[in-house]
Amino acid sequence: MTTLTRATLGKLTQRATKDIDIGGNTVRIQRPTPLEFSQYQMSLVDKDGKASISKFADAIMSLVAKMWIDDAGNRLFQDNELRELGSIDLAFYQELSEECQRFASGGNEVVLGEFDSTPGLDSHVESV
Repeated sequence: MTTLTRATLGKLTQRATKDIDIGGNTVRIQRPTPLEFSQYQMSLVDKDGKASISKFADAIMSLVAKMWIDDAGNRLFQDNELRELGSIDLAFYQELSEECQRFASGGNEVVLGEFDSTPGLDSHVESV
């Protein structure tokens, strides 16, 4: 067994990728970095730490933009291109966003934005 050092961390900076099929199209996604995932989680809550339903769509779209890559590992959409990402087919985007959320969380987290109710969130969201 080898103890990891800063000099040997290179292999841990290579992010896991996954190819998924959506409507006959192969889409490659990469697991977010800890910083990207933390930013995603923080963007889901307001300053009081309560779930903010109004922030879900933007937070998920930003996560998808960070995770969707081409064959060379380059992002297809940068943070300033979310409008273009938001113009793709809705059914395609929904499936992609659900896959991104599952892959980002290791399959252990409820996927937000699904049409059925998300357990536990209703009690934390204030009505506007």
